[in-house]
Amino acid sequence: MDAITTCPGEPLAESIERVAANALALIVKRVDISHKADALCQAGLSDEASVRLMEKYEKAVRLPGTTLEKILEGHSVSA
Repeated sequence: MDAITTCPGEPLAESIERVAANALALIVKRVDISHKADALCQAGLSDEASVRLMEKYEKAVRLPGTTLEKILEGHSVSA
């Protein structure tokens, strides 16, 4: 849990660096981001919140060398 939990005030890059150093944490974080970025989860958010969070997710997945599109290809949230 420590590897995937962002500490208050911790820069995103540091958090993702810690995640990327742990293979299991990286898998969990990718699944977590794919869930949060899924259209069904985004549907209840305001446009402003959705844009802000999607930008955060895009940045988070680029740091360990992937893309949000690639992560979302393999995962979808069922209704």
